[in-house]
Amino acid sequence: MNIKLIAVLLLLSLALNIYLGYSTLHLKSKEEVHSITLKYNQTLLIEKGGEYSISLHIKNKNIVYVNAIIEISINHHRHTKDFFIELNSNQTHRIIHLNAGLYLIKITYLITYKGNIPPNNTDILINITEIKG
Repeated sequence: MNIKLIAVLLLLSLALNIYLGYSTLHLKSKEEVHSITLKYNQTLLIEKGGEYSISLHIKNKNIVYVNAIIEISINHHRHTKDFFIELNSNQTHRIIHLNAGLYLIKITYLITYKGNIPPNNTDILINITEIKG
């Protein structure tokens, strides 16, 4: 499938989730559940290309569900190459191939949580580690 088509579909999915996420949901236990969107930018220097594990870790027990859209960009021969990865509470791990270079990582989290205190960037961790061969 075309990368741009996948990216557009992921962004449309995220936009719909954000639009629907602002309404308050009710669980069977009548406990209110809310949604929040967090954005986070980071640069990542990959010194040696290869296979990398990218994983989602949820540290806050009040988080019911997380959907993370990870946009990874690199400048390559004066052109920007972008690709998208989606992780969520059900699929928390992916293996990707990264070449050596300086990457810009943009992460957008759509978080559904219970309670009155919204989670923050320290409650969720995206970890990228090299797979030793």
